[in-house]
Parts: sequence; C-alpha cells; structure tokens
Amino acid sequence: MRALLPHLKPYRLQLATGPIFKLVEAVIELANPLLMAAIIDRGIRMGDRSLILRHGLLLLLLTVVGLSFSLLTQYMASVASQGTGTSLRSALFARSIRFDDDAGRAFDTSSLTNRLTGDVNQIQVAVAMTIRLLTRAPFLAVGGIIMSFSISRRLSLILIAAVPLATVLLWLIMRWAIRSYREVQMALDRVGSRVRDHMAGVRVIRAFRREADEQSRFRAENERLERLTNRAAGISALMNPVTQLIFNMAVVIVLGRGATAVDGGIVTQGEMLALTNYLGQIVLAMMVVANLALLFPRAFAAAGRVSEVLEAPLPEAAGTQVEPLSAKPEPAPSALLVCRRLSFRYPGAADPVLSDLSLTLVRGETLGVIGTTGAGKSTLLDLILRFREPEAGEICFNGRRAADTSLELWRSRMAWAPQRAVLLAGSIRENLLLGLDPDDYTDADLRTALGRAQALDFVTRLPEGLDSRVERGGTNFSGGQRQRLSLARVLLRPSDLLLLDDAFSALDNLTEQRLRREIATLPEAPAVIVVSQRVHTIRACKRILLLDQGRVAGLAPHAELLQESPLYREIVRSQSPTGEVF
Repeated sequence: MRALLPHLKPYRLQLATGPIFKLVEAVIELANPLLMAAIIDRGIRMGDRSLILRHGLLLLLLTVVGLSFSLLTQYMASVASQGTGTSLRSALFARSIRFDDDAGRAFDTSSLTNRLTGDVNQIQVAVAMTIRLLTRAPFLAVGGIIMSFSISRRLSLILIAAVPLATVLLWLIMRWAIRSYREVQMALDRVGSRVRDHMAGVRVIRAFRREADEQSRFRAENERLERLTNRAAGISALMNPVTQLIFNMAVVIVLGRGATAVDGGIVTQGEMLALTNYLGQIVLAMMVVANLALLFPRAFAAAGRVSEVLEAPLPEAAGTQVEPLSAKPEPAPSALLVCRRLSFRYPGAADPVLSDLSLTLVRGETLGVIGTTGAGKSTLLDLILRFREPEAGEICFNGRRAADTSLELWRSRMAWAPQRAVLLAGSIRENLLLGLDPDDYTDADLRTALGRAQALDFVTRLPEGLDSRVERGGTNFSGGQRQRLSLARVLLRPSDLLLLDDAFSALDNLTEQRLRREIATLPEAPAVIVVSQRVHTIRACKRILLLDQGRVAGLAPHAELLQESPLYREIVRSQSPTGEVF
C-alpha cells in the first residue's frame, strides 16, 4: 500500500474534508427524526400550527444544507478518485515501458493490461466510496443506536444484540471474499494471455489445424474463470441477505415490543416513529457497510497487484553488480567500444550464455557476429545496450565505463535495429521520429533516411506519403517493408555505433546489398555490429566474431576464418546450395 500513497497525496484536502462534509450530512439525518417526533407529539397532537410551521421550515432548511454538503462531497470524491486513477495509470504505464525482459516475463501483456484498467478502476471506486460512505455509514449506525437509546433503552438493546453477530459474520465473509477475488484476477490474467497468444499465432494454429485443441484449452481456462467468479460472487452474495435477515428480525421484535409500549404510554407515537426511522437508518447503514465489505476486498486485491508493478525493480536497480576491473587502463580514444572478459547467465540458468568474452571495436569498423542458435549473439548486443548487466567483466564506450555512465548518455550515440521490427500505431513520420525532437528534422531528412533504408519507393507511392497510417505492429505492411521502416528510423539517428540484430532477415539479397552499401557511406562513419545467421550478410565485414556456446571461437576476416575454424566452415557449407565452401 505504500506504493499507492504518493498518488493519493495530492488529494489530501478532498480525502480530509469530504468525509467531514458527509458527517455533517449524517448529523442532519439523525436530527430529522427528532423534529418529526416533535411535530407529531407537540404540533399535530396539541394542534400547535406555529410549531408545525417552524419545525417544517427547519426540516426544509436542514434538507437543503444536507443536499449541499452531499453535492460537495460527491464532487470531492470524483476529483480524488479520478485523479488517483489517472496518476496510477500514468505511473503503471511509465514503469512498464522501462521493464526489462525479466520483468516482462513476470508481468505479461494481458496481466499488465488488466492491472492498468480493471485493477485501477477498482481502486478508483474504493477511493470514491471511502470519501462518500466509509465514515458516513458507521456514523449513522452508531448515531442511530445512540439516538434510539435516548428514546427507549429497552427497545434499543434488542438492536444492539444484533450488531456483534452481524459484524462477525461480515468479517468472516470478507476474508473469504478477498482470497476468492485474488484468484479471480489471476485466472482473468491467464484467459487474457491465452487470447493474446491465439491472436498472435492464429495463422500458425490454422496452418497446423490445431483449432480444436486451442478451443479446448481456452474452454478449460474460461470454465475455470467461470467457476472462480461464481464462487466469489456466491460468497459476496451472502453479505446482503445475512445483514438483512439479522437486522430485519431485530426490527420486527422492536416493532412488536414498541406497539405494546405505545399502548402502555411508555413511548409516544412520535417517539415510536422516530425510533422506527432510526432503526431504518441503522439497517440501511449496515447494508452499506455490507456492500463496502464486498467492494474493499476486491480493491485490496487490486491494490496489491498494482503495488507489485510499482515496486518491481527497474533495470538500473535490477542488474547484477559488475565486477570492477580497475587495474585495466581506460581505453584509448580510438577504441570506440571495449568489452573485457564479459560473462553473463540468465536468472535460473545453470550455465552462462556468455563466458570470458573480450572485444575491441574502432570507429568506422564493421564487425559481423555469427554462431549457432543460442550462442549468445543477441545477448551480446543486450549487454552493450545495457538492457542487461554482465555478471562479470566491463564494457567501455566512447571512453566511458558503463558503471560510471547514465543510461541516457550511454545510449545517446547508439542506434539499434532489433530482430523484430517494432512499429507503433500512428503515422510513418511519427515512427521515424520516435525518441527524436521533430523540430530538428525536416521532411528531406526523413526521405534521405528512407532512401538509405531502401524504403522511399513504397512510401512515396502511398497516398499520404510520410503521413500514411501505420497500424499497431505495422500489420498493414509486409515483413520486408516493416524491416526497412525500422532501419530507416535507425539510420535517421546520428550515432557512433550501429547495432543491427538480424535486421536484414526479411530482405532479399539485392535490397540487402544496396542497404549495406548505404550504411558504409554514412557521413558519421559509425562502427557497425551486424548479427546474422546468414554468412553472405556478414562475409564482407572487416572482422567476424564467431561464437560457440557463449565463447569466442574465432575473430578474423571471412577468409581467415574459413581456413582456421572448422565450425565456421561447417556453417558456410550448410548455407551453400552445392554444399561447398565459398
């Protein structure tokens, strides 16, 4: 809950004054039955019209004042609840986009979506109900009991006896409901994950004729969610009947005894009417408490799930402490990138994915990285970009050690094209300028980047050109077009180091060859690291880093590796149409 307090803090005024205004309204409600009793006993019974008029006007005035305080409270509750919800959603979104892969596995897309929407909505409702009803309902119940005692102690004792019984039952039901609603939210996350996986893999599912199996799996998850929801709803449904049964039985007994008291002159008709109103207020207040007991278990479960995201460690704090290598001198300015004895293993893995890897890259140099699947190629780029921190070793870039440099400064002169081209919903222009100041770039700059990425031809054919719509994930473009737009975004950014993680996989050989020529002529002359599974993509690089099970198996030009490395010859032979080494 500590993670939620900063989002409630700006609304201290509403949280403090709103309940006070509700208490004033409750005091007025408690005073009304006494005025009605006076009108009946001293006005109507005695024929005192002036008293009826005075008390009637006072009732009207109190009603207007109570309505005014109620409207003020409603306004404050809306401001505080909506403001808190807005702040929480903004914080959740801002934190989620800073998560690394480990946090992404802990909170998948469907879970984050549910927490960002449904869970925050539950918290919003709880904040609003706290201001509107949490103080008013108990005050009305306690105040009604006190006022009932002022009229008749004997009749009020009957109602008092029902309060502890109802309280114990509500507490037991609430504990059971909290546990049930937490299970419902987890099941809802699983259903959301299943739906997202189905939508992402619908073509593969249909291609392998697995529709029936997937429907069966979804049905099982959905039925489990149904069972848990029905159980939670059944538990919650006990609240109102249990409360009504207990207090209505008490009211029936009070009314039966009260009739005898009125006949005996112990209680007047006006007092009995006031007592009946107080009993009604008490019953309604306890019903509100019962409904709040339904709401707050879900809100507490939602608050716990939201707090998990807000308190999850960010990459800067989550990385493993880097082993210092202070004995080594700082790299010379000519060495753009230096990796010394890097080692890294994924959480829970028995073996490291990279071991004792050292590498130096100078400005303008092109380095190819190749190896078998799982050799650690993409992991090396993750370490250079500091998406992950090495288990041991050190990285220096532009003369700065990673441990001494902020992420923003570290990545400011790097450009990265990931394996999967990521396009966001918007326009082509917005996607190209992602992370850049639009005022610093003209349309001519954007077209130059598109031309270098071999994407200008199809963009200019679009009716709206740079302002053409991009659907979420770029689904309205082919795989090759998405990859070229992603590369154009990278080439637009001035950089000293260009990281291409299998970024040519969807391109034909001719387009790839043209694109590589454009990269070689970039005015900034950046160093380039090209990760690829295809030999012809990296064979022209000045040096090729061959990885085998996380270790350096070779670091030399293509021709030298062919002569010195049996593994490299095998990779080349496997990609040759004739099975020969080229």
